[in-house]
Amino acid sequence: MPAVHGAGERLALFAGGALVFALVQLLQARSKGDAPANEDLGTRGPHVTHPRTFLEKFLGANDRTSSIEVTPTVSREIPPELEEELFSRNRFFFEGGFDAIRGALVIVVGLGGVGSHAAHMLVRSGVKRLRVIDFDQVSLSSLNRHAVATWTDVGLPKALVLKDRLHAIIPNAEIDARVDMFRKEDADSLLDISDAGVLPEACFVLDCIDDLATKAELIAQCSKKGLRVLSSMGAGLKSDPTRLHIAKLADCCKDRLAMRLRAQLKKAHSLDPDTVECVYSSEEQVTEMLPLSNEQEKNPGDFGVVDNFRVRVLPVLGTTPAIFGQTMACWVLCEIGRKPFSPLVVCHMSSKLRHKMLQRLRSREKRVHGADWPDIDEPILEYIMWRGRCPVTGRRALGSNVLELSRWDRSEDGPGCVPSNLVLLAVDVANKLDKDGAGCVSAAAREKIEATLASQRALDW
Repeated sequence: MPAVHGAGERLALFAGGALVFALVQLLQARSKGDAPANEDLGTRGPHVTHPRTFLEKFLGANDRTSSIEVTPTVSREIPPELEEELFSRNRFFFEGGFDAIRGALVIVVGLGGVGSHAAHMLVRSGVKRLRVIDFDQVSLSSLNRHAVATWTDVGLPKALVLKDRLHAIIPNAEIDARVDMFRKEDADSLLDISDAGVLPEACFVLDCIDDLATKAELIAQCSKKGLRVLSSMGAGLKSDPTRLHIAKLADCCKDRLAMRLRAQLKKAHSLDPDTVECVYSSEEQVTEMLPLSNEQEKNPGDFGVVDNFRVRVLPVLGTTPAIFGQTMACWVLCEIGRKPFSPLVVCHMSSKLRHKMLQRLRSREKRVHGADWPDIDEPILEYIMWRGRCPVTGRRALGSNVLELSRWDRSEDGPGCVPSNLVLLAVDVANKLDKDGAGCVSAAAREKIEATLASQRALDW
């Protein structure tokens, strides 16, 4: 190593060594829990509470796994300056919508792999009021997919474990943990939002149940009470994250639970599957459920967690339910936070159909508006497909003769023929729109169309 020459170089070397020594001492002090309460690497002023000091007040200095809470909802306020920093990234992302996220109520029913990940990210992302419902306990085999449970939680109620762990992450979260099975007779209590002081439009329900009859009952009760619900289909037996979709239950394909749920909702509850939003995978099952053992085959009813529940073991890749839960949390946050997105349709348009729809759009533009051919390329049609359905009739784009694109705002100073002003309509509705204008469409359909176009305008089209 070359010698150090000059007083200036020796001074710089000494200063550098002193700085390293000071940092080591600071880190050692922090690890022992005796760092000054206002010390945060120079980023906070002398009178700002240090996060460690605040958390130790509630969680204990050396005990992260505090005892399971059985008390009602607890609110432990975080100092404003810490809360501002805690949610700074989310607040910037949602801008004016973050206050709506803080004021919303989300109810998560079913706290296994899917539900625990959804609840976990909702709280981390700013949802302050959460109700978590599950009758079951943490099992050893569920640790491969649960968001926050540990070995020491095995045998404890999932709802209480989740509440305890989420309070360790966000101490002032208002988490209402219910160790209950969802049943029709308990629906009024479990789905009651009167004490929360929120309107139905500010409340969302996440259905993360894997039992068919219970799932259908929850969806039916939410529909009856005017609560928005997002339902998770089967995350077991699947592995491809690129096949995940958000769609209407009526549009789900290659999902056995979705197929059975559609039939159950129609038969037992007279509910249209087209009114139910869900998350599902269009991947073909990569394996099958494990067979029953000889003993289970003799008396299968003796082995279910609850009467009439599934007994056979469902193989699950832990990453898949995690992705399902994260997707559900993302959808809820963007809906509440006023940054809604329009999921891509599952069945992509063929190049032939795209070309045919574009030709018909150009023909309509020339005939109705006397306009030159619109400057729209075929791939963009994928993004303005309105999830493959006419928003007025609900008819699907099953063939080239069913749906066509048409202008919505036809005023002279309107945006013209651009993606954010095009609506996918049944041919008879499009023809009526040409003749009578937007007045021929119901108020509900108009509101839906205008909200969708507004979200597309946010893409700067």
